[in-house]
Amino acid sequence: MLPVPDREDPFVLRTYFGDHPAWEALQSAILGADPEGGSSSVGFVDDLAYRDLTAEQFTELMPQGDHDPTFLLLADERAMTQCHVA
Repeated sequence: MLPVPDREDPFVLRTYFGDHPAWEALQSAILGADPEGGSSSVGFVDDLAYRDLTAEQFTELMPQGDHDPTFLLLADERAMTQCHVA
């Protein structure tokens, strides 16, 4: 498994690959979430190397340094199958 990307920008890390339309809907929902109508500065990591990564594993892989993102999200199976994004 790859280490978690060392990025300064907030990002969404995809860990569930069973529903591509749900992934696209999640990205659209996040990018369109700015009430001011601007574009979001959230990045997306879509790499099969992170398939089924758990929150615990993610925490262990998270880089330690001065450039930690403000926040990050795991796009896991629950996020893409139980949450309704529209």
